[in-house]
Parts: sequence; structure tokens; C-alpha cells
Amino acid sequence: MAYRTNVIYASGGKAYLILPNTDKTKKALKSIDQETQDYLWKEHQGKLYAVFGYITFTYETFKNDKNNWDYKIKSKDLSKDELNKIKKDNVTSLDLGDIWRIASDRAAQAKNRKFETKILDEFDSFFGPKTFDFKEDKCDVSGERSKHLKDLNDGRDPENKVMVLSSIYDQSKLGEDLKDANF
Repeated sequence: MAYRTNVIYASGGKAYLILPNTDKTKKALKSIDQETQDYLWKEHQGKLYAVFGYITFTYETFKNDKNNWDYKIKSKDLSKDELNKIKKDNVTSLDLGDIWRIASDRAAQAKNRKFETKILDEFDSFFGPKTFDFKEDKCDVSGERSKHLKDLNDGRDPENKVMVLSSIYDQSKLGEDLKDANF
């Protein structure tokens, strides 16, 4: 069984990727970010959000005056405020910790602007009048109303149906698959 995403009920997860500093990579990251935000909005209506923060940099290795290997990390992608925050005078004296911190800070800034583009692009749908269909059934787990609920018991117990949103159904089935998996 294939799943499009895995949702873990925890917060604060982070991943750091070192990728090629090319236009193709930057374009791909922007596309992945947009697709991720669109998917999360469609499935969770703003309850979940993924944050992307990145910094471009170069890492050079060289032999120093004592004939030992050394390295230099540089970035042309820093503001004066960012340099002040990491207490550096210039962009040629960075270490990997500085790079991680700046990427994390940028992600934190993006976190404060969740769904900004979606809200601006669809302003009226966010702030215009809303109608609700109270005839829709409620999800037995989340309490959200929907016309598209699934029986978590897959019809095995018609007397005790547990009707849930598709996303909750998928997560439950994923949990069953993981529980039964042999690694």
C-alpha cells in the first residue's frame, strides 16, 4: 500500500539537507514547497504546515600555510542583520553551525507567515461569507464535518461504525501496516 505523506502527531521536527547550489535545485525546492503547502492546505485546512528555510553557501577545502588541510565556508546570501546575529564581520568566516542557525532562523521567520501566499491569492474565500452544511456527518475522531467519511472498521462491524475523515483513515491504516511489518 502506498501513502502520499506520513503525518506524525508531534511537532518541532527538523531536517537539514545539503543540496547542490544550482538554479535547478532552487527551482525544485520552490516547487516542492508550493506543492507541499497546497497538499497540506487541501488535506488539513491550515492545521498543519511545513516550513522551509534555506541558505546558499560554498564550502572550499585547501592546504594552509602549514600544509594542513583547512576549509572555508562562504555565503553571498546573508543580510547585515544575519551577520550581526551570528556575530560575524564578513561572509568568509562562517562555520557550519552558522549555516544551520541561519537556515533555522529563516524557517522560523517563514513559520510566522504561514499560508501567506494562499491567503493573499484567495483573500475573499478566507474573509468572505461562509456557509455551513450542518447535515454533514461529523468525524468521530476530529469532530469535523464532511460528506466524505470512511468507516475505520471497513464494514467489519456494521453496528459500530467509526466514521472518520480520509486523512485519519489513511493514518490509521498506515499505523496498522507499520505494526504488522517485519523489518
